[in-house]
Amino acid sequence: MKKILTSLFIIGVVGALITGATSAYFTDEGEIEGVTFSTGNADLQMTQASMSSWYAGNASASQLEINFSSDLLPGHEGNWENPDGEIYLGNFSASPISLTVSATVTNYVETDDDMDDTIKMAIAWGGDCDNAGAGTGFYTLAWWQASSADLFTFVSGSAGSADCGFIPNDYIPDGTGVGDTDAKVLKFYLKVPTSAGNEIANGNATFNIHFDAEQKH
Repeated sequence: MKKILTSLFIIGVVGALITGATSAYFTDEGEIEGVTFSTGNADLQMTQASMSSWYAGNASASQLEINFSSDLLPGHEGNWENPDGEIYLGNFSASPISLTVSATVTNYVETDDDMDDTIKMAIAWGGDCDNAGAGTGFYTLAWWQASSADLFTFVSGSAGSADCGFIPNDYIPDGTGVGDTDAKVLKFYLKVPTSAGNEIANGNATFNIHFDAEQKH
């Protein structure tokens, strides 16, 4: 019995030593302070070919100095050198993100039911250096109302040559408060087929051109 008690005592002492050893580690702690992050944005703005004033959101055709012809005739077709309208789109995003831009026609009103099935429109832009003068091709105004055409993707701060359809950052007018903005030219062409006749004579139409910019990383 004495040996058993002695053995139990030794086991108890060893257990106490082990327990004491496991609880005797030094401890300390630390943390990283001031970790921050921020989110970018998508900010597409428009200006005239003269770049006299930028517009965020909506702008009228008169504000953007777009004056489509009031006497279109069969055979009329705008081109790069002689567009029917011209503006610049600017990427005013706060961070170097890609903006994929698409366009469609909204709020179309015409005096002749045949006009939007006859008259066509194309949108073209300075390409991404490897595709200069890219464009959508001509589609009827009826197509533009039902469809959306992807135009281009550009990245804030990535363009530096007007030859690629961009205006360099240092050309942005003073007073915009933006020091790193890319602007890309958009040109609008109308086309009246030579086969058009009296079915569109003396007609007129009004519509909006709507742009969507999608943010991508």
